[in-house]
Amino acid sequence: MLRLNSKITFTSKTDGTEIVFDFVNSVEIESSYENLTETAKITIPRKLNFDGKPIAVGLNSIFKRGDSVKIELGYFPDLRTVFNGYITKVSPKTPIVLECEDNMFILKQTIIPKYSKTTVTLKQLLTDIIGTVVNFRTLLEVNLGSFKISNASVAQVLDTLKSDYGFYSYFVDGVLNVGLASDASDTQTIEFKFEESIIDDSSLEYQREEDMRLKVKAVSINSSDNSKTEVEVGDEDGALKTFHTQNATETALRKFAELKLAEWKYEGFSGSFKTFGEPYIRHGDACKLVSDKIPEKNGTYEVVSVKRSFNTEDGYKQDIEIGIKLNG
Repeated sequence: MLRLNSKITFTSKTDGTEIVFDFVNSVEIESSYENLTETAKITIPRKLNFDGKPIAVGLNSIFKRGDSVKIELGYFPDLRTVFNGYITKVSPKTPIVLECEDNMFILKQTIIPKYSKTTVTLKQLLTDIIGTVVNFRTLLEVNLGSFKISNASVAQVLDTLKSDYGFYSYFVDGVLNVGLASDASDTQTIEFKFEESIIDDSSLEYQREEDMRLKVKAVSINSSDNSKTEVEVGDEDGALKTFHTQNATETALRKFAELKLAEWKYEGFSGSFKTFGEPYIRHGDACKLVSDKIPEKNGTYEVVSVKRSFNTEDGYKQDIEIGIKLNG
């Protein structure tokens, strides 16, 4: 029987005081490259106190919005940092629930009153409005063309970069990543066996290429004048996938869209599966599914999202959602 191990460190925004708990009712963490913000929910027994102070309510309560939090989870004796962020909401019910967000919480509160440039690269824009370390994931010098901001938060700007240009933004180990959903230079490949580490595969669906109904829209941004060229390929009634690129001709854009369509129309699994808390995996990593009994199930897929749950009743689990098939 695997023995659960946890350590949650809270740091006061007021005086820097650290408070450490090695017991919680439950922890839930959700992360995906589709979302700007990684979230965590921590449930703590109300009976816990610290130096005789209430731990949630009142002027002298321990937990306050804006306090930083570090969550470490694992199986005894090991611990791994799985979340860094801030408390965003304290619910003084029984038990006490703390809602948290990663560093995007700060960027949601960082307002850019006015910004305007006739032409700017992705690197220059984010250096101008953030001024901190950013991993651009090979998109360092991409030209965005004309870019204007008026009384918007940095998080809203990042959301615009996703919707208008197709550049994802998310934090990894405290560093803001902007660019593609995953990067081969730092992607891990983690293996999960159906007969061993996979607890529940009932949400995985096997799909055949000919049964998939899919439409791909490809959008190219012209960096000289910020104009757009769009093409669509695939099934008219299919589920829509949108992709972005830069400075492509209509012919090149159509070829790009057809390649993306072929990438998504594959024979293999889609959906999610449940496994133990280890081996640890993040969105953007590659998930290698292996079956000793049915080799046809074997395949490697991109990880879209991971939901972690840690509690005294159900143990430590991961729900892993997979995306495109990377190879057989």
